[in-house]
Amino acid sequence: MRRLLAASLILVASFSAGIAVAAACSRGNGPQPRERESRSGVLYGENWEKGRLDTNQWGAQCNNLPQPTFATRGSFTLQQATVGQGRWAARFELPADALRPTACEVIHDRRLDLGTDDYYALALSFPKDWREPSRVFWGLLIAQFNYEGITGPPVGLAAHRDYVNLIVGSGFFDGVQTRWYTGNGVARGNLPRLYAIPRPLEREVWHQLIVHVRWSAGSDGEVDVLHRIRGQQRWKRTVRLRGYPTVQWSRTRPALSVLGTTDKIGAYRAHASFPVSIVNDGFCRAATLRAAKHCLR
Repeated sequence: MRRLLAASLILVASFSAGIAVAAACSRGNGPQPRERESRSGVLYGENWEKGRLDTNQWGAQCNNLPQPTFATRGSFTLQQATVGQGRWAARFELPADALRPTACEVIHDRRLDLGTDDYYALALSFPKDWREPSRVFWGLLIAQFNYEGITGPPVGLAAHRDYVNLIVGSGFFDGVQTRWYTGNGVARGNLPRLYAIPRPLEREVWHQLIVHVRWSAGSDGEVDVLHRIRGQQRWKRTVRLRGYPTVQWSRTRPALSVLGTTDKIGAYRAHASFPVSIVNDGFCRAATLRAAKHCLR
């Protein structure tokens, strides 16, 4: 299982090239001085209401959009058949491929931004025929936050048949695995298993999530998740993690605020002999909880 976990995490890393840096980071010198900057409101987002992807702000890794890359790519479509708010929502569809991973993601460039707090808001709907996305343990990655190009996301969301994991893979990456990992699917880690959406995962409703992350290479990292079904007034806290790093570093890539990273949303899984799809109806990265909540109606 450990070898399978390591292989799959390395496979995740191959989707996006990291930024090479000359400085090295050893196992003991990962934490950097905490930096604070004045930020407010929504930093960027996409509610799909233009009826098209804004390629001035977003990159894409889908077969019907620019920049298709490694593995079999699925498609991205703005449609009006399944919508939670406004007139448009984005459908991410992956084809069957029994031999290779399949993926379709849109990406936004950013910096690592150590010492800051991000609040991600997103709305997702799973179809009536939703099933376990792949026989490989890690399910379907639906969000990768602050992806560094070292291995899998330091913080992300992975959907399974009956739940959605909040995954953390942080700390020093030794070429096989990160120092800290929450586990995902049937795989266990050395941190508690975290459920952004606990069992049972309801189909054909709009799941609204807010993921709060304090980006840190030290012991002051924080991760929280709030969840509700659209139409409900109250949010339920499903995840609270304290005291661990929330970013990654390696011998060739230190944890520095100025380094370029990406936020990814969409769908990415291992090989599977059947197609799968999900619908996203809104996403934003905000500097405050209040601003993130305003992205979801």
